[in-house]
Amino acid sequence: INDIPAIYKAVKQRAPMAIMHVDGVQGFLKVPFDARYCDMYSISGHKFHAPKGVGALYVKRGTRFAGGQIGGGQERNLRSGTTNTPGIMGMDAAIGYYAENIDEIRQRLMNMKLRLASNLTSISDTFINGPAPELGAPHILNVSFLGVRGEVLLHALEEKGIYVSTGSACSAHKKGKNRILNAMGVVGDRQEGAIRFSLSMFNTIEEMDIAAEEIAAQLAFLRRFKRR
Repeated sequence: INDIPAIYKAVKQRAPMAIMHVDGVQGFLKVPFDARYCDMYSISGHKFHAPKGVGALYVKRGTRFAGGQIGGGQERNLRSGTTNTPGIMGMDAAIGYYAENIDEIRQRLMNMKLRLASNLTSISDTFINGPAPELGAPHILNVSFLGVRGEVLLHALEEKGIYVSTGSACSAHKKGKNRILNAMGVVGDRQEGAIRFSLSMFNTIEEMDIAAEEIAAQLAFLRRFKRR
């Protein structure tokens, strides 16, 4: 998790007129955040079970912002087009639910993450990428399984109803192009075998055990075909 307050202070000290935007799509409602330390903050509803296709942009009062879409003048002339009222209402309901249950949801996510991490690290040649699981975001775990390509394992798990990711869609097929893992020093075989698990409040602790058991079985099979 980036130290946003420290980054913001450093930016403003060096360039007071600079505008700092924070991409909060993954972190909103998952990790604490103080809006004082950004000029703009964007969120997307599908990351917290609101309808897809709706989001929001926080703009600090006094920030220079001309908008991104001209036309009919909707949304204070910042983003023209027909307002997605059902989507907005759905997002409001989702945020309201999270706000009322946020501590419980975060703890449940962290408990599942820790359970999954514990189960997976019992498998040989398996490494957690990033900080210790309890120090990171509660809903994301990135793990490297040596001896098998992440994409191969992804499809094997997909057939068993377990859905994971190997990275962003734009770089999923580009070997060695995951800039986040590169920045973390995760390269070579560890990057090639990296899998990202994203947890939801609708997952269960039992599913963490089921997933780990299936992953162990798939690895035992797939590693037999490791390229020499």
